[in-house]
Amino acid sequence: MSISSLKSYSALLKTKGIKPSFQRVKIMEFLQNNHIHPSVNDIYFALIKEIPSLSKTTVYNTLNLMKECSLVKILNIDETEAHYDINTHPHGHFMCTKCGEICDIDTKLDEGSCNLLDGYIVEHIEFTLFGICPKCRHRCSSN
Repeated sequence: MSISSLKSYSALLKTKGIKPSFQRVKIMEFLQNNHIHPSVNDIYFALIKEIPSLSKTTVYNTLNLMKECSLVKILNIDETEAHYDINTHPHGHFMCTKCGEICDIDTKLDEGSCNLLDGYIVEHIEFTLFGICPKCRHRCSSN
């Protein structure tokens, strides 16, 4: 991690009232550099060699703190584990039912423009498509 990115992630955490410990900064860096919608396990196993003192509890607690401060969103689209999204702007997701890859998809829906039900207030929108990604489709067609 470069000194400038370390300072940048530290500053971002500070603006949200989060103490920028080394572990928290590394988790933030991982999320910023890996738009894969990782789980706690994904982050833990990616960082454990670099941070031997890291625990899954620390990753989980850091992600929950970041969620409370609107730095990440939790995606509950996988039946086995939660995934985390650094992109907090309104958008949808596509999840491959073969390999589990999750990717962002642009949508034009947001809370303000979604007045589908008279008298209701939309607080947030979750939009997920499930299917087979191009890589898995290609693998299936070449077999």
